[in-house]
Amino acid sequence: MTRTRIPGFAPFFVFAAFLSLPFAGAGAQAQRPTLTVSTAQELLKAIGPNRVIQLKKGDYVLSSAYKVTGKYIDWYDSDEGKELAILRADGLTIRGVAGSRIVVDSPTAYLIDVQDSSGVVFDTLVFARKLDEGSEVNAGGIYLENCEDFTLSAASFEGPNGYLLELRDCTKVTVKKSRFMFGQYGVFYASGSTGLSFQDSTFSSNLGTPLLSLEECSYVDFRNCLFAENSGGTLVEIYAESGQADGITFTASRFKSNEFDYFSGPGPIPETDACIFDSNSFGEDWAEYAVAPEQDEEYYGAGAGDYATWYLGDSGLQLSYPAAWDVQEGEKDNRVGFSSPEGEVLVIFTALPTKTGNNANPAQLTRYFSDAAKAFISVIKGEAGIEVGFVEREDPFTDSTGLTSAWATGTGKKDNGGTGSVLARFVISRGKFFAIVAFVGDETLIEPGSEAYELLASLALEES
Repeated sequence: MTRTRIPGFAPFFVFAAFLSLPFAGAGAQAQRPTLTVSTAQELLKAIGPNRVIQLKKGDYVLSSAYKVTGKYIDWYDSDEGKELAILRADGLTIRGVAGSRIVVDSPTAYLIDVQDSSGVVFDTLVFARKLDEGSEVNAGGIYLENCEDFTLSAASFEGPNGYLLELRDCTKVTVKKSRFMFGQYGVFYASGSTGLSFQDSTFSSNLGTPLLSLEECSYVDFRNCLFAENSGGTLVEIYAESGQADGITFTASRFKSNEFDYFSGPGPIPETDACIFDSNSFGEDWAEYAVAPEQDEEYYGAGAGDYATWYLGDSGLQLSYPAAWDVQEGEKDNRVGFSSPEGEVLVIFTALPTKTGNNANPAQLTRYFSDAAKAFISVIKGEAGIEVGFVEREDPFTDSTGLTSAWATGTGKKDNGGTGSVLARFVISRGKFFAIVAFVGDETLIEPGSEAYELLASLALEES
């Protein structure tokens, strides 16, 4: 599961952390104070720039410290629990010992975020997710955004996660002597990042389509790493609008007992240098025999024609969207974003914190839908800083499949003063309200017959 950040609407997806050496020499590092902690509360109170936090052995369960606030931390609400974000903490080192674990017990919160920071180091730490039996994970591991000179050293992961490591707009990230296991959606996703180095690390027992995903990234090197017993669609997928990505390499690494349909997506493709291939579904001749063909629409989910189908979490709903559009799931359940290739249209599907009564009469339904519209206005304002006003709202109706919905049109205004047009459809499914809303700068892009309009119109109950 990856997060997307679309300008002006980024916080709505709030889609968790990464690391590197902050100082050139030991002299500068020695000037930083060292704070020793033994509880999650002490850890969070100690977070700040230009310091070393030394963890004693034990579990640091973040949910036990939800009430702790500070200048350099924030808590993001998820459907179950909260997600810790470390902010503007230049020169911070968090160092553990054998047996030091940072523990998250929510299935919907990332393990930890680091944002807008330089020279952060995580050293000798276990990042663990502990869930109740039967819980399904719907969040990733460490998330890093707008960070520089970051080091993750001697780290490992326990328990299920989505992507174990996600980067957005980062430079000079170093990962060394770390173990990545049990990623359910892949191991690594990076967007708009450069200068990423993975050294002497192990990637094993992960699922991924793809395992490694790089979007508009350059100079990424996996050196002396082991990839063992992973499986999925592609091992590595590289996306670049220009069709080229510089310096994506695997150097002196070993691939053992991996099962993938393809080693690489259709392009650009990486380079492998002095690597060992042992008992995989691909060999050292992968560039000739294990690159996914561009025309493999079934593999890439294009569906019939130019449209693909997306099932919207456990809402009981599905829709059809243009196959060329980008799709990103949010960190919260039942939240998905669809964006057109040029970024001129953003469509958001989200659950709403309001419910419908049973056997509601038409007047009650109208009031319920009005409440749903108000709930969406509150959500988008609180999470994205967008002022939405609905000018026209149609009466709710129930179609032949039993889906009850109502349409609305209006305007949206961003905090920075930008304005646009809004087309919304509110629906009831499984006793809950959901909204699917298109944001555009040009109102002709949401007129009947447009791709955005047809996407909203395609929303329907899942076919049994």
